[in-house]
Amino acid sequence: MLVPHGALVLVLDGAHVQLLRNRGGDVVPDLEAVPGDQIPRCAGRTDDRHQDRFARDVIAAVDPLLAGGTPLILVAPPQRLGELRAEVPKRVRRHIVGEIAKDLAGCAPQELAHRLHLVAA
Repeated sequence: MLVPHGALVLVLDGAHVQLLRNRGGDVVPDLEAVPGDQIPRCAGRTDDRHQDRFARDVIAAVDPLLAGGTPLILVAPPQRLGELRAEVPKRVRRHIVGEIAKDLAGCAPQELAHRLHLVAA
């Protein structure tokens, strides 16, 4: 998968969230974490109502970072990705350039960059 320079990569599962920015090239991404104070943390919430709220909060935190047409890639386990899609408003949806239905929330940025590179476009 090509990861455009400057793209945001949002990686989440039911308990973790990472927001990374590609500082590298499209073909060879170099992901670095976006400061954590810009993204809500799940704080151990596990029921469906809290998970939906968490997804909305994460999307709301990412929304202002998409100014100027910043591309967004979503990475989440299949079920979570489906739930996340339901929470994404149209103004954010137009920035999504890719989705990966895998649980990669525990990956370090370099490992995630490698895995993104291996995914067929």
